[in-house]
Amino acid sequence: MLTLIKEPILLAFLIVSYNFALVQLSQMLDVRLYPSSLPEQLHLTFFLSALYVAWLFGERLRTVAWIGLLFVFNVLLQAVVEQKFSTVLEQMPAFLITLLVIKLFESPVEKRWRQFQEEKHRLEEELSKNQKELMEALKTKKLYKELIEKLTKEKPSLKKE
Repeated sequence: MLTLIKEPILLAFLIVSYNFALVQLSQMLDVRLYPSSLPEQLHLTFFLSALYVAWLFGERLRTVAWIGLLFVFNVLLQAVVEQKFSTVLEQMPAFLITLLVIKLFESPVEKRWRQFQEEKHRLEEELSKNQKELMEALKTKKLYKELIEKLTKEKPSLKKE
């Protein structure tokens, strides 16, 4: 149970740490790698949260890809409408780092699904092996039954002799 909780907590910690590091770098280097206004921070936080929740529930590839495309389109559209292309520079690093980290970690749901698939495959192999053994046992039983019938038929003739 602890292993199922450990990875989501670790991933959440990494996402928060990377975002904090980007805020600090933005302040130290005077390069805005993280949004400074509250609406832009909320916008980024909501998309990062959606990525994390999609990852948490095992939709790492399909849903995360759609959320990623939606976010990139949204940021580009916002930059064009506001004619402020620094928006792309401010919002993309945190998003891309989060996307990369999510890509590297397998979600608990995906891990459980993979374990179930492996267990299913192992049980199917065991079932196949047991079916072969059953067929062999049935063939042996049939041979013994035929042998018993044959001996039963020969018993009266052997008694006469």
